[in-house]
Amino acid sequence: MTAIAASVLATVTYPSVQAQETPSNSETVVTAPVVVTATRTEKKLNEAPSSLVVITDGQLEQDNPKTLGDALLDIPNVMMEAPDSPVFTRISIRGSDSDQITYLIDGVRQDNYTMSGNRPAFMFADPEMIKQIEVRRGGGSSLYGNGGIGGTIAVTTKTAADLLKPGRDFGAKLKAGYNNDADEFGQAAWLYGRKGPVDAVIGFSHRDGGKVVSSSNGKRSKIPRDAQYDSFTSKLSFTPSDDSIFSIGYNYDENKLDQGRTDNEAKYRLKQHRLSGSWEYSS
Repeated sequence: MTAIAASVLATVTYPSVQAQETPSNSETVVTAPVVVTATRTEKKLNEAPSSLVVITDGQLEQDNPKTLGDALLDIPNVMMEAPDSPVFTRISIRGSDSDQITYLIDGVRQDNYTMSGNRPAFMFADPEMIKQIEVRRGGGSSLYGNGGIGGTIAVTTKTAADLLKPGRDFGAKLKAGYNNDADEFGQAAWLYGRKGPVDAVIGFSHRDGGKVVSSSNGKRSKIPRDAQYDSFTSKLSFTPSDDSIFSIGYNYDENKLDQGRTDNEAKYRLKQHRLSGSWEYSS
């Protein structure tokens, strides 16, 4: 299945750069991503003892996935079912069931078994606000508790520090685009700022799609389909010292999917409020 996406971007800031030039010979030095899923402490990817795959914000910006499931499609040993729909997405790592995976957002478990019948053992995160995705293959019960024998998927969301241009304290970003694979229009907006030890970011995105292109024949589906996805996210971080940080975030996700003809139409609705907080201290 191929997708063509066109985007118009107006911004007064720029994402953080992941490569830097040395002043001596101007050679580009690419630093390894920092991961935490392997040991629960920060390590460079090439020093992690586990089987890990990391998707950076640069890759997400290039691929422009419309859902978190879309962002995981090309990872070896990770199988996806219905990646375009947050309601029906299922993930399998090395043959595991979707409810045998530990899901983390900013270090907080997100395992969700609240929807009778569909049981979406998944997490909802707007790709626009994701800084990094870590996929750890293999069990991690000793690190994150019972239930993760298949693996761990950890999402780190962006802060204002990731979005601000050097020397700036405040920024805004607008984005609009069209995805012909799902006949989908999307819009997103963010506000973010940083002052002293306080870092805050607020973002909203809306996607409205119609009939999808079939992966089997490459043609537009004849089944009437209307899908909408709205996401709101906010995150406040406070760093009183170099060795401690406190973060609190609120997320709201709403997914609507109507498909089928009027006399036999199926309607699906999913709403989720998520409030999470964390405190990290190192000595």
